[in-house]
Amino acid sequence: MEQPFFLPLFTSRQFRYNRKPHNPGGLTISKSSKITSLRIGGGTLSGRKLYPPPHDGTRPMTAMAKKSIFGMVAPWVSEGVVLDLYSGTGTLGLESISYGAKEVYFAERDRRVIERLEGNIELCHCEDQCTVWTGNIESRLPHWLDAMSSKADLVFLDPPFPDARRWNFDKITESIFLPLAKHLNDDGLIVLRTDDATDVPTQFGELVMLREKQFGQMMIRLIGRESLRT
Repeated sequence: MEQPFFLPLFTSRQFRYNRKPHNPGGLTISKSSKITSLRIGGGTLSGRKLYPPPHDGTRPMTAMAKKSIFGMVAPWVSEGVVLDLYSGTGTLGLESISYGAKEVYFAERDRRVIERLEGNIELCHCEDQCTVWTGNIESRLPHWLDAMSSKADLVFLDPPFPDARRWNFDKITESIFLPLAKHLNDDGLIVLRTDDATDVPTQFGELVMLREKQFGQMMIRLIGRESLRT
């Protein structure tokens, strides 16, 4: 992917269209439904309603923050290979498809959440573009990455906020950032999302912090190779 640099997520499953429509828990989404306020914010799927997580403890992102983030990473999304790690119900990965991503890999460990993720992929009719990795991300990520047919252009790294606050970044660099660096295109980008109470280093092996931006109590950090600064 040759684009200029702008700084202003056990098993894996590939979805196919021949599956029966998946409706987790018999949910329905209608104009009057109070089940969900989640929706795709822009692109070809703009306005598409999505199934919400099955329990509390989610990390809501405002529409304005999501729009700003996708404005920053737009060159990496279009025709790109995107990873959505700790994907939850898949809002960032599906937004990427809406903005033109070629392929998205989702990683999530909570099987109840994965049901909703699968349902959302089917709601967006993008099964052939999606792969879901199920299991512990810290231990399984290198194996999953080795099975990819091409390197990633963009990675959303969106752990639960309490988990990220407890992260030992030396260990996380070994288990997550080093494997990602190996399977990231030279001009690839990682978007790390945490709360503003999480202390994050500026170096992750060969990757470095390029920019950080705060949205309320949420922090977005862009991470990549030093060459992206030039």
